[in-house]
Amino acid sequence: MLEGTVEGEQIEAVRAFYSALDEELSSFSNDFNVHCRAACGSCCEHFVPDLTEAEANILASFVIGEGRTDEVLARLSASPEDNLGPCPLYDRDTPYHCSVYSVRPLVCRLFGASCFVDKEDRPVFRRCRWNEGGAEPTGSELEGHDVPVMGRYGLALDAINGGDADTELMPEALPKAIMKLSLLIRYGSESQNDTQS
Repeated sequence: MLEGTVEGEQIEAVRAFYSALDEELSSFSNDFNVHCRAACGSCCEHFVPDLTEAEANILASFVIGEGRTDEVLARLSASPEDNLGPCPLYDRDTPYHCSVYSVRPLVCRLFGASCFVDKEDRPVFRRCRWNEGGAEPTGSELEGHDVPVMGRYGLALDAINGGDADTELMPEALPKAIMKLSLLIRYGSESQNDTQS
């Protein structure tokens, strides 16, 4: 629906990035027994994510494609102004508590399942307090493994954004992206109709 546009190319790049990331996170989670507690959702209850332009665009394309624009815009407009949560797209009644789980933002994918690095660039992992799985892997256990590092994924996402690391909170960023993509889709449909006439 956005073929031939910069936004369409960006969305496809984010999809590929998320797919590779999910494989790496799954491998790490299995290797080190890092798993969220079933039906938890605690991370969504007191948090509203910031979005890059690319993240807002992939969310907007998903929402538009699912025919959920009005529902999502209503959720975003009802979001508390203090932005302390819950996430406007949090849904207690879905298996992952996220109404856009397949295209959830980077921070949501990484929370509780990725490392950061210390001053010597060594990986460090801290379990979420609700995480099931036992003891935290130590630095020596992590070294030599290809572990997911939050900051490195942030840099990769910035590259998809054309080096622009600016973010906005979801309730501001997502409506803008929905409006922009809706106009592009409408314009593309009208152009296609004109060429077929």
